[in-house]
Amino acid sequence: MPVMPTQIFKGVAINVCGRAVERVPQVLASYPQYDFYVFTETMWEDGAWGSLNLDGYLVHHCTRPYSGHGRVSGGILVLLRVTCPVFSAGVRVQLDVHSGIVWLHADKHSLTLAFVYFSPAQSALYSRGVLNREFVSKFIDGLSDAKARGHRLLCMGDFNIRTGCMHEVAYGPGIDLGPDLHMNFGGPQPGVPPQRVSLDTRVEDRATALSLLLGLHATDCIMLNGRWPGDTPGRYTCHSAAHSGHTDGRGCSVVDYTIISSSLYSCVQHFSVEPMDPVLSSDHSASCIHLSLQMHNQPTPAGMRVPKSYRPRGDAQVDAYLGELRTHQDHLATLLSDMQGGGLSIADALQQ
Repeated sequence: MPVMPTQIFKGVAINVCGRAVERVPQVLASYPQYDFYVFTETMWEDGAWGSLNLDGYLVHHCTRPYSGHGRVSGGILVLLRVTCPVFSAGVRVQLDVHSGIVWLHADKHSLTLAFVYFSPAQSALYSRGVLNREFVSKFIDGLSDAKARGHRLLCMGDFNIRTGCMHEVAYGPGIDLGPDLHMNFGGPQPGVPPQRVSLDTRVEDRATALSLLLGLHATDCIMLNGRWPGDTPGRYTCHSAAHSGHTDGRGCSVVDYTIISSSLYSCVQHFSVEPMDPVLSSDHSASCIHLSLQMHNQPTPAGMRVPKSYRPRGDAQVDAYLGELRTHQDHLATLLSDMQGGGLSIADALQQ
């Protein structure tokens, strides 16, 4: 069999806190020759990117209306280096404007990229809880669709979900969801450290956090934060304390994640959460990843078009797979609600 060529594939993602026009050139200069750049919370004005010199890049952006302020909020700007072999064969682009997800499908290389900005729970745009979980469901749907087509997955961005030290497996310290979930979702992938660590030990909106983690596990995806040796402390990615002068971790959190298919773990050459640089962001760290990718070079199926939804409606196997995942998510949300109302432990609640 012919040996498939490999390509070092480099990307960086950072929340620019609404000052993209000013900070995009600084990021490009600080991380030269990267294959893709992801800027979240861009708040683009109409035509604002026209003032930037983006020659040599494919530009994709996703914006949402911000009612009453005459601007757009929570946007994502993605720059793809034109000469990168992963993109030179073409990519299919899907923009989920409501949720804040840019999907890029490099079909010839069996690779899907997802870049995310979910509004924080306290955002005036959205109510707490329900819409955050809606974002997670749309995200997991997209991962499931890509996985069903045999694609490898790489996701980066600001999820605004604090998961503490919780893991993407049904069993782990502090997470015992019962043998039914363990049987359906399986155990850790071979060669991947089953546990991750984090300087941020707080979990907000536990049902949403667990829905995200169980969804990642169900689609064979893992977080690199706090797992890859380059980030074994699980460094903070958001440094809100920078505005208050605190130096003891107060106001800091981990909400910017890098997520990959577990099969890509052995391909990671470098992953880091960078020290916060006020020139690049008001209070977020950049996340950098280098992958050694095998170029699959799959032929594009005849008549391929961008689907209207993130999963094939007619694929009964995928529908059943996602239905099972949602059943467990609903069960989990009900379980946590009962616990909060009755002061039960997870083990006690599962026995009822």
